[in-house]
Amino acid sequence: MLNADPSAFEVFSRWKDAPANAFGSKNNPGVIPAQDKARYTLIYNELMSAATAAKASLAKPDTTQIKSMNYSSEFGSRGHRPVDMWVSLCGAGSEEFARMPQIYAIASDRGVEIGFAISINEDDYHDISVKLRNRTIVPLINRKLPNPSDESTLELAEQLNVNGDWVFNSKARLSPGDDGYATWASLGEMIASIKQSGTSRGGGSICKLFQPNQVPELDLEGEFTRAIQLFYPVLMGCLPSAWESELVLAQVSVDKFGDQVAFDPTNLIDARDKVLRQIAQRRGQSKFRQSLFKAYNGTCAVSRTQVDAVLEAAHISPYLGDYTNHISNGILLRTDLHTLFDLHLMRINPNNHRVEISPSLSETPYWVYNGKKIRLPEKPDEQPSKKALEQHFSFSKQD
Repeated sequence: MLNADPSAFEVFSRWKDAPANAFGSKNNPGVIPAQDKARYTLIYNELMSAATAAKASLAKPDTTQIKSMNYSSEFGSRGHRPVDMWVSLCGAGSEEFARMPQIYAIASDRGVEIGFAISINEDDYHDISVKLRNRTIVPLINRKLPNPSDESTLELAEQLNVNGDWVFNSKARLSPGDDGYATWASLGEMIASIKQSGTSRGGGSICKLFQPNQVPELDLEGEFTRAIQLFYPVLMGCLPSAWESELVLAQVSVDKFGDQVAFDPTNLIDARDKVLRQIAQRRGQSKFRQSLFKAYNGTCAVSRTQVDAVLEAAHISPYLGDYTNHISNGILLRTDLHTLFDLHLMRINPNNHRVEISPSLSETPYWVYNGKKIRLPEKPDEQPSKKALEQHFSFSKQD
């Protein structure tokens, strides 16, 4: 690596304590000289070249995408000196999972780290909305990881042992001695811990760290290619299903609409009326709700709750006028479960009428309903339409 300028890597230590906007901007020349800017660019270009070669080595290159940092040879990382430089390969179609997991390479004053990150730890994000989104995504990814005893896991563990020097960290960007470095002793131990903990905070990295003095002799392209050959099957296995993509999008949309709601303390009476109208609308049209209330004997089909104030007429197929207010297109649900149903965080298997809760809720009180059979009306013609349930179920398909 860095055959054109073996000393280029020294820029990381030289400018480690550089002030803000050290790279400069149109109105600020910055403090980093052109020669060192060129060295940063050389490192960035070699990272990109290695990722491109690794991607091309795959039998199906189009199944992956290259993701890289925001870098400009003139202005660095938005005018700042890059703390580190990185590039990664993620699965094509992993956008709803925030392009996680990733096979990555990071260059910094620690050296060059090459590895596989299951997800990004939320401590590495500053935006609270991104942290919250992460908490929806991470449990979904973790549940898609292979089991410790799976043949694919055992084969990967053996390959990692042959390659040697792989470390199982709590997250990326750690050095020996840091909290979280070498958290686990093996791949199986790491996967078991992550899957059993139910954590939604993210993290988990399998990596090699090449010290700065090893960088000049590092075959970056070869190491990156070996990494993608090792971790590609896991990467593909963690792609989001249609259901998982839909529920993440639904959560994002709800958060977006929520940000548009403004509080007006001068209009509390109108606001009160609006709340009551929203409750009425949420409960469902009076005749439709009354029919469901009678059919289900005033009981939530899932939770068995019998508190009238929190029971709502949920449409299985979305409301599109009076035609969709047919009793077989409805289920009586508790308010919160109605919301989960609409967000596709909960669905009902049309073949056995059992509830399926999104894996993202596996560590919440709602998981108690997973696998539970719903309470059905006694009259067959009042029971949920199988076609409607199939439509909702397939729209929320996990696999």
